[in-house]
Amino acid sequence: GSATQRATGLEDWRTRPETWVSARHAIAEHPLLGVGPGQFRTATSPFRPTSVALSEGPDMLFTDAHNLFVEYATTTGLLGVGALALWLGVAIRPARGWLLVGALGILAIAMFEPQSVVDTPLLFLSLGAAAVTDGSKALPPGGRLWWAITAAGLVVVLAASAVFGIAEVDLARGQQSLQVGMVEQANSLLPAWPRAAQLISQAYLFRAITDGNNQADYRLSRQWLLAAVHRDDTDPGLWDNLAQFDQSQGHATDARNEYLTALRLNPTSALAFAGLAELAEATCNFSQSETWQQQLLRVAPAMPGVGAFRLTPPKSCPASGTS
Repeated sequence: GSATQRATGLEDWRTRPETWVSARHAIAEHPLLGVGPGQFRTATSPFRPTSVALSEGPDMLFTDAHNLFVEYATTTGLLGVGALALWLGVAIRPARGWLLVGALGILAIAMFEPQSVVDTPLLFLSLGAAAVTDGSKALPPGGRLWWAITAAGLVVVLAASAVFGIAEVDLARGQQSLQVGMVEQANSLLPAWPRAAQLISQAYLFRAITDGNNQADYRLSRQWLLAAVHRDDTDPGLWDNLAQFDQSQGHATDARNEYLTALRLNPTSALAFAGLAELAEATCNFSQSETWQQQLLRVAPAMPGVGAFRLTPPKSCPASGTS
């Protein structure tokens, strides 16, 4: 799937405000409740400005707004971001000391960087601890029920962490070795993760190529690519991958439809523009190929290979007059 590319220079930092401004379209479509937690990329990628694509890369999408309030305004709506702002105000008001300073520092970082499993919980924990003026008041209530609930919650958290940890290790090892069995084990632990299905597809593709173009493995590879798409059909990168596979197998109609779907989800996808240009050229539709190439140059002028497409009719074109 697609990844979040972190900015490293002044030009890249300018893309953050542009991304925040473009998020207004997604917020306007779902103003009160948003599109759902963790769905920032899904909501905003169709409105991605070309200027952001030129700076960050045409197929590299932000999965997080890099701003806490824009993120929650998009994913939980105005009601959600309002509740967050209210909670922060109530939590900050009684807070004191260096813990408050640290919490405000983390909050400032959250205005420009994505959330993480380390920073965001630390922000809220710091605010809670900074609001405690009497240590005795911070002690939890006694009783066996409270301790039983705490212990059960701890077991659940540790078990979930172990599952994710084991699955990530299997995915990493499977990505290096492209062994089907190892990646399938990770998929059994994370059955809803597109990445697991995508790696299984790659493993079958590798096996098909190294086994004398085994057609059965090619079919399995495509099935797992489809499974990845079905697990997250809003990811334009997955649609591009499926289109590239179908294009390589000679399924031009399927590939074209899949590239067009990728463009609907990410109107700056260089992979889709390049694929559509090649498909049009293969059918001797050179005017359409040139149109797609111009779109490609618009979003990726410095991309290797851009502008290098053949503009003379290939030998297979009846209109070329060659044999």
